[in-house]
Amino acid sequence: MKLTGIIGVISITIIVIIVAAFTFAHVESIREQQNKKNDQSMDGWVHNISLKETIEYMSKSVDVYRVTLSNTSDDNDTLAYNMIFIDSYPPYVDVHLRFFFDQVTQQGNTYFLIHEIEKLG
Repeated sequence: MKLTGIIGVISITIIVIIVAAFTFAHVESIREQQNKKNDQSMDGWVHNISLKETIEYMSKSVDVYRVTLSNTSDDNDTLAYNMIFIDSYPPYVDVHLRFFFDQVTQQGNTYFLIHEIEKLG
């Protein structure tokens, strides 16, 4: 009778440790993804978007879009970026967005490989 109780306590302790380890690993994974998002992002109001060119990237032809962003909803202080949308679609105009990207340099040109878009406000 006592032996069964001891085995039960040991079994429950092992199960709790395993569940805690998996929970910790999952939470750390989420935290790493959020930190990566915060490191490489840009945001602004989309004022203009146009197809600029098609390039070879990772043995595929991909479209490069020229996206013009500004910090405000009017056309003051705009900056244009060469963006490649692989996992997402090009955005609409006059929308406040945050772009999460990886930077790619090819033949002396810098491109922003957009992997996620978040709507702001």
